[in-house]
Amino acid sequence: MNHESVLHAVVIDSAMPRMGGLALVRHLVAEYPHPIGIVLDRGTQTVQDLREVYSLGADRVMILDVLTNPVARETMRWTV
Repeated sequence: MNHESVLHAVVIDSAMPRMGGLALVRHLVAEYPHPIGIVLDRGTQTVQDLREVYSLGADRVMILDVLTNPVARETMRWTV
């Protein structure tokens, strides 16, 4: 896939309606050749889920933060 803009970070809610947060991370890693920072919600993430994200490689994905919903606007602004 040819990407005209560079994706640096993404905020992922694990309870998205069409694709789970981990599936989205796997998709982004497969589609984007450069490292991507992610912010996850704590909602349904398990230790196994986080291990799976880490298994994708530190050179491909970096967990920037894990937040608890609902997230205050100032917290999100500071995080991103």
